[in-house]
Amino acid sequence: MSENELTTVPGVANHATISLAEAAGVLGIHRTTAWSLHKRGDFPVPVLKIGSSLRVVRAHLQLFLETGEPVTLPFRASDGSRSIAS
Repeated sequence: MSENELTTVPGVANHATISLAEAAGVLGIHRTTAWSLHKRGDFPVPVLKIGSSLRVVRAHLQLFLETGEPVTLPFRASDGSRSIAS
């Protein structure tokens, strides 16, 4: 799937992020399955909580679709760990 195909999915707005439910549709899974995967930490791309919304970066979803490999974000917490949980 090309980037253009992802940006033209019917019913999905052309923004930098899409909702978790829209990402589920692109992946061909039900939105409740996507939510369950997210809650378990097994969704294949990072899920951002923005206000009360769960969002997925369109470019991350595209990368997953192209490679089949889960996408992770490299980050370091202030204590040097790789987790934001205390």
